[in-house]
Amino acid sequence: MRIKEITSPQNPLIKDFAQLLTKSKERRRQGIFLIEGFREVERALSTGYPIKSLLYCPVRTSVADVEALLNRSQKTWTALNPKEIQHIHCSEKAFAKVAYRSEITNIVAVAERVERTQADLLLKLKHDQEQNDKDQPMILILEGIEKPGNLGAILRSADAFGVDAVILVNCSAELEHPNSLRNSLGAALALPIIELGLSHCVELLEQLEIPLYVTHLNAESLPPTELALQQACALVLGAEATGASDDWFKAQPQAQAVLIPMVEQRVVDSLNVSVAAAVVLYEVNRQRTL
Repeated sequence: MRIKEITSPQNPLIKDFAQLLTKSKERRRQGIFLIEGFREVERALSTGYPIKSLLYCPVRTSVADVEALLNRSQKTWTALNPKEIQHIHCSEKAFAKVAYRSEITNIVAVAERVERTQADLLLKLKHDQEQNDKDQPMILILEGIEKPGNLGAILRSADAFGVDAVILVNCSAELEHPNSLRNSLGAALALPIIELGLSHCVELLEQLEIPLYVTHLNAESLPPTELALQQACALVLGAEATGASDDWFKAQPQAQAVLIPMVEQRVVDSLNVSVAAAVVLYEVNRQRTL
């Protein structure tokens, strides 16, 4: 075990890591980001996510707890990552610079950014079909999501309801943003997630022969309970303010519009996008588990 001791919150390395909490350009420039929390770090390790270092304060988080965490994830992680993880023991003040919840038993991992491609997604879907005889994939497409908290909450629901892959289209919300990671409870690191343009996304679905369902209000909109979602499907949810764009129907005229029925004549006329995602994904999972 490689151990580095840092006592001062003014340590250059701590200052460098602290920038990763607030500056997207630093995360992208350095190619690294921070993952906070035992559950989130364990999920990253268990999926083989490349972790460079673990930071924790031995006064609050015991070495035994960290070793137990690593032992639970060791088989998967070491098979994909031969490099040893560096342990950085921090004073309480130094740890407070890099951790949102520094006053409790906690851990922060320094992880490398992973750029997944369309080829990676296709390989994953093929692997699932071969291993699980699963030929009815569920793909979630998120268009224009702006708030990291919403993105994280959607990914949490996506993992809970069995989504096989997520495609981000013109989303300004960053996957590695602390709020995305925190709200997803680690799902942001476990799910296969790629970024595509709208036209390339439609081309991929046509290649896979997967029907497209778009949450959108028009004359042909149907509630999810009236759709055959137990078959392969791709679901589009749009930006918080504007919803999914009309461009989906221009690119794929056969796309089916989906609406979530709501009680009329009430003050609220729309749902938060993360809530809408949970409602629709629940219905997909319900139909598939009947």
